[in-house]
Amino acid sequence: MDAIEKIGFYHAFCSAVRAYKNGCIPIGCAILDAGGKVISQAENCQYSNLPNEIIKNHPLAHAEINAILKTSSYIHKNIASYTLFSTLEPCPLCFGAIVMGGIKNVKFAALDKNNEFEKLNDSLEFISKANINIKGPFDRYQIVQIALIVRRRLEKEFDNNKEVIEIYNNYCREGVQLGYYLRNDTHFHQLLSNKNNEKQILDYILSLNENY
Repeated sequence: MDAIEKIGFYHAFCSAVRAYKNGCIPIGCAILDAGGKVISQAENCQYSNLPNEIIKNHPLAHAEINAILKTSSYIHKNIASYTLFSTLEPCPLCFGAIVMGGIKNVKFAALDKNNEFEKLNDSLEFISKANINIKGPFDRYQIVQIALIVRRRLEKEFDNNKEVIEIYNNYCREGVQLGYYLRNDTHFHQLLSNKNNEKQILDYILSLNENY
């Protein structure tokens, strides 16, 4: 992982942690220019009304969508050189926004085999012609992302938890195990109650990651 990738995923994961703390699905996104400057970042806010996000409390309020909406190609003339960092493989909705937004580089931390957006890149000529450069997953960060999602799902008790968690377990068992551990981890609970400590939470999960 190079220096710009570290910056991009750091900001994306801090956004994902904020989404978690705000009661949403823990997915975050950051868009960086070619020099590594953060142009925009956003978090999933499907179930929250965050003042800094454009779409909120809506099924379409995905992290990638809001990050792209903050980065108009009409203003950012070099947007094709930018890189979008997402903590989770973008869904078809977000991948379409990436293409329409003019972003040519995508890096995601964790696979999402519930969506598998790269299949769109292979099957649709309109999308394949966009020549999106895709890189992912990043193993250590994949474990963190899956752990956060599993922990949130165990807390919310979604109807399809068993099916979705089993899919994650098929390719990221370590992340699922870490998610179950976090469910009963008192220190993690304590960290969640504090404000403006996203980096501390991320560092803590990464330290646990070394054991899985």
